Formats: sequence, C-alpha cells, structure tokens
Amino acid sequence: MERCCSEKHGKQLYNRESRADGRQKPPRWTDERRDRYHRRRAQKKETSTGEAVLLAEIAERDGWRCHICQKAVDPGLVWPHSMSPSLDHVVPLSKGGPHEPRNVRLSHVRCNTARGNRGGGEQLLLTG
Repeated sequence: MERCCSEKHGKQLYNRESRADGRQKPPRWTDERRDRYHRRRAQKKETSTGEAVLLAEIAERDGWRCHICQKAVDPGLVWPHSMSPSLDHVVPLSKGGPHEPRNVRLSHVRCNTARGNRGGGEQLLLTG
C-alpha cells in the first residue's frame, strides 16, 4: 500500500520521519547554511538581504567579544553549547531589520536567546 501520492513526496516524508526518530542526522550548520537561512527569513519579511554575512568575518570584526555581555567568545565551542558563538541582529529580522553585516554582531547563544527579539534601540554599527 502506498503511503504517499508520489515518489517525491514519499522521499520527503521518509526524510522528515527519519530525522525525527534519529535515523538521519541533520546537516551541520556551516557559515553558508546559516547565511542562507537568515537571507530566507529576511526575504519573507521583504527586507534587504545585502551581502553575505559569515560568522567568522563578523567574529573577527568584533574581536571575538559578545556585544551583549562583553565577555570573550570561545571559537572552539559549537552549538548547542550555551557559550558558543552566534549572530545577533541589532534590529531583529522579525521587526524588519536587514540581514546585512552592519546589522549583525557577535554574541553567545545564551545571551542572544535571552535577548530574544527585543532590540532596535541601539545604533547600527558603522563599518566601512
């Protein structure tokens, strides 16, 4: 008995179910994957997407310091560690902020999660 209407949808269903029950591991978050994810979110809000925003470049620009708590960010830690590096949008994407280097800063995952989508009162970083 067929579980789905077509081969294409059957594969999608299999992939979704096998990721959910642990048979397949999700792909790693690379800088390119993270950038595509944020660009897509910005496009849905019809905000500008600008140039590529890569975690490594933003971290170097910000001197590996969290802009929320002002403590050092360890580049060796990876998600889901709470002190791993993440990108924080000064004006959140959910509030219409662009996904551009001038609207992004380095933060810890914990600090970024605690801040949520509050923000927008800070001045955008002026970078040349």
